[in-house]
Amino acid sequence: MNDYDKIIEIITAEIDLFEQLINIMHKKKEQIISMNIDDLQKTLNEEIKLLAKTRLLENKRLDLVKSFYPQKNNIEKLPLSELIKEAPAKESKILSELKFVLKSKLDEIKRINDSNRILIERSKKFIRENISILTCAGERQLVNKKV
Repeated sequence: MNDYDKIIEIITAEIDLFEQLINIMHKKKEQIISMNIDDLQKTLNEEIKLLAKTRLLENKRLDLVKSFYPQKNNIEKLPLSELIKEAPAKESKILSELKFVLKSKLDEIKRINDSNRILIERSKKFIRENISILTCAGERQLVNKKV
């Protein structure tokens, strides 16, 4: 197995992890909506574990890419398209396809994350407004005691 095959294997594994992450994020969205805090905590723990696995794979990929470009300093900023240009035809084609899939998965993760962030912000606002209505810091009476 050559280094390009190893990179292809790592990127494929990353894509699989991203797919799992997308499923977890959808689950998290439903738990945010239903305000199921216990299950949300479990899902967040699963998400953290997946992100740690993704980080490990990304580090492996970067180490392999460093072997291709030992003279470059900021290898993490090197676009995948640069590696695609340098790869042999067969691997270049596979890497191009994986780049497209990888980008689409990352875009979907960003979209779901933005959606979840908005849901959480709305929930926080709703809770603050309810607390304000219920407490009013003694400014308003909640029940009219006149009968």
